[in-house]
Amino acid sequence: MKCIIALTILATLMCLVQGQDQSCGEVYCGEGQCCSGSFYARHCRDYSNDGEPCERPNKYNSYKTACPCKEGMFCNVINRCQKYE
Repeated sequence: MKCIIALTILATLMCLVQGQDQSCGEVYCGEGQCCSGSFYARHCRDYSNDGEPCERPNKYNSYKTACPCKEGMFCNVINRCQKYE
């Protein structure tokens, strides 16, 4: 009985992971957005504004906690968007 319950939970989690991944991984986000989050909970977010958390752009366009900064800004050493001076 415990095995059946464990398999049911595992199957449910796998379905959730696949469903979440499709919403952002296979379908591209809109203009001015990136796909961010963990492998099981990815969603589209707007590029970060001045003072907001950010991640530096990378060649994979894969982000865990935040998007890169909007145009005209850079992601500083403490991972916050800052306007070029």
